[in-house]
Amino acid sequence: MSIKIDEEMEFNYQAKFTTSARSTGDPWETIRIPFSRFTPMKRGRLQLGSPEGRTFNVNLDPSKVVSVGFLRSSIEGGARNPEFETGPFRLDLRKIGIYKAVPPRFVLLSSAAVTRPFWSKEKKALYPSSYDIPIVQLNPGNVLVEKFNGEQQLRKSGIPYAIIRYTGLNDDQPDGTLVLAQGDTLVGRINRKDGAKLAVDVLLDSDAYYKTFETMTITKPTASSVQSLGLLSLDVVDEAPSG
Repeated sequence: MSIKIDEEMEFNYQAKFTTSARSTGDPWETIRIPFSRFTPMKRGRLQLGSPEGRTFNVNLDPSKVVSVGFLRSSIEGGARNPEFETGPFRLDLRKIGIYKAVPPRFVLLSSAAVTRPFWSKEKKALYPSSYDIPIVQLNPGNVLVEKFNGEQQLRKSGIPYAIIRYTGLNDDQPDGTLVLAQGDTLVGRINRKDGAKLAVDVLLDSDAYYKTFETMTITKPTASSVQSLGLLSLDVVDEAPSG
C-alpha cells in the first residue's frame, strides 16, 4: 500500500500487507495497517534523509495524506521482496477507511485452543503438544468452535475490541510474569487474579485494540517472551468454518 503526502511523484510511504485466498465462507478480509508501519520510500529505497536535502519523518502524518494507492512490488522496505512473483495481479477492494487508535470498548474473555479444531494435518503434526491436550480432544459441546464463532462476530462488528484467549485458569497457579502470544499454540496456566487484572489493563490500553492474543504465567521469562501489547499484530478479519 502506498500513501503520498504531496503531489511529487517520487516520494511516498509504503507498507506491506498480504491476503489469503479462500474457496469457502466470506471472500472479503478486513486488513488494518497502522500508520506507524508506513516507511518513507523513493524509487524503491528507504528515505530517512535524501541527498537532495529532502528529509522524511519516520512516522507518517495522516493529516497530510493526498492519495492512496496499491501496487505489487519487487522491493520491500528498501530490499528485494523474496515473495515477489511475476505474472498477472488482481486485488479487489470493497472499502478503504481510517480507524482511530482507541482503547477497546469491548474486551472478550475467550480461551486458548479455539482454532485448533480447524487445524490441518500438517499443523497438528507441527504442534503436537498444543493439539494433543484434553480440551481439544474432547471439545465438550463443541465449545471451542462456538467460542471461535463468537470471536468472529465481534471482529466483524466494527466495535474497537480486544480478545484475550486465556490458557488454563487456576487459583493455585503461583505468581509470575504474564506473557502474551499469537497464533493459538500456547499451552500453560494462569492465575485468575492475574487474568482479571490483565482484562482491566487491556480496557485502558490503545495498543490492545483490534488484537487477539493468548496469555499464560511463567516464572522465568526469556528474552523472547512478549510482555507488551504494542508488539502484537493487528487482526485480519476473515471467515473460518462455523461447524
